[in-house]
Amino acid sequence: MRKKSRKILALEALLRRIPLDHPKREEIATYRDNLLAGYHGETQVDYYLQLLPESNSYTLLQALRLPLHNTTFQIDTLLITPTFMLNIESKNISGILKFSQSPTQCTRIKDEKETGYIDPIEQADIQCRQLRRWLEFNNIKPGPIEFLVAISNPSTIVQSSTPQSNLIHVVHLPKRIQLLEAKYKERFITPSFQEKLTELLRERHQPEPSTMHEKYNISPNEIIKGLQCPVCSHFSMLKKQRGWHCLKCKALSKEAHVQAIEDYFLLFNSTLTNQQCRDFLLLDCRYKAKRILANMNLPTQNNTKGRTYATPPHLTAYKP
Repeated sequence: MRKKSRKILALEALLRRIPLDHPKREEIATYRDNLLAGYHGETQVDYYLQLLPESNSYTLLQALRLPLHNTTFQIDTLLITPTFMLNIESKNISGILKFSQSPTQCTRIKDEKETGYIDPIEQADIQCRQLRRWLEFNNIKPGPIEFLVAISNPSTIVQSSTPQSNLIHVVHLPKRIQLLEAKYKERFITPSFQEKLTELLRERHQPEPSTMHEKYNISPNEIIKGLQCPVCSHFSMLKKQRGWHCLKCKALSKEAHVQAIEDYFLLFNSTLTNQQCRDFLLLDCRYKAKRILANMNLPTQNNTKGRTYATPPHLTAYKP
């Protein structure tokens, strides 16, 4: 199952921990919503890929981000088969999508408002060329590389001045893959090399940095410290014998610290010390912090007085 990107998780953490009246809040929320729309579109692609016949010959890589010279490029979904590779660029855009030539342009019309977008067809084609160059740079002879732009919103109306064979609604994805399998019969990689190629792509994957507060020039001093109540959302929880008590709504939680510590990892650093934990959770006792961190079973570094705790596995760099 495809997971939310670390960038989305970091944006959600940032929105939890900046004031409701922060001047950047609307901009951050809009960006988060756009990324979530893309994420939900990608999960629709995943759903229809599950409808393909069960076969050991398919390899599926998600949210792949690869270095190429001094830059990187990203592919939403890469399907590797013995006879071809397929780059699937998903778009979750509602309204009317108009594609025009001379110049190549994509326009969305919704609520009587026109908005220009990067042409996803051109974007996916560029990604294929970048993938081909990446393979050649790594001394791998590329086989056929195709692309499809999958519109995930079923209500989206597509209008184009010319036929667009690479543009489909996502429901047609399995059938189009079957047509590509009929087109490409000659195997370009062996099963063992397909496995090695997949592993190489995963190894070279570079997660995108998620320092969102730096992206928006938000000072660490603007980030709200403490524990957020899971019931009323106020940062008003104190440690008591039976857990965390909210001074605002009187709710009790035994796990409120987990979200707070994960927020720290998402917003600031990949490691955490006892002192940093106390500072962020507003604790006055190092032994309380020690027990909290130990009970979370976080990976540790250094077994001496300078022990640090590392990012939990589910928040670490995502592997496609």
